[in-house]
This record gives sequence, structure tokens and C-alpha cells, in this order.
Amino acid sequence: MGDLTALNAIFAKVVSEARESA
Repeated sequence: MGDLTALNAIFAKVVSEARESA
């Protein structure tokens, strides 16, 4: 569960950054 939460947080950060730069 811990790893899944960490991956989800990282994924959300990457997606938000990708949208801003897009």
C-alpha cells in the first residue's frame, strides 16, 4: 500500500508538470 501511494503521488506530480509545460 505504501509503495502504491508513493507511486500515485509521483504520477500525479508528473502529470501536473506535463500539463503545465504542454
